[in-house]
Amino acid sequence: MNYTNIAKSQFKDRISGDLLSIDVPEWKDDNGETAKIYFKAATNFKIQGQILRLVNEGRPDEAIIMTFILRSLDQDGKQIWRKVHMTEIMNEFDPDIVSRVVNAMNEIEPDEGEALKS
Repeated sequence: MNYTNIAKSQFKDRISGDLLSIDVPEWKDDNGETAKIYFKAATNFKIQGQILRLVNEGRPDEAIIMTFILRSLDQDGKQIWRKVHMTEIMNEFDPDIVSRVVNAMNEIEPDEGEALKS
């Protein structure tokens, strides 16, 4: 049994699977449509490392925002925000909403997320 290939295949399936989504009812467009943020069920070590570095540096608020930035995708799977938006998000976005979205992303397991798939 080739554990390396099995592990790679499992992760590839998980990270390239369907997008999950979270509705943000507080954010509505001009047509009154509720914003929906999409995300993948898993992240890789590179993304996790960027977030953990901020936590270890005693910057948990920035770690939450970095999670939000790196995991938030549009319906096509493209990143919505970039790292250059960190200050803007920190100063101009409702921290309760950003935290709620990040918590939902972190809590959703693939099986639970089936109901939230786009």
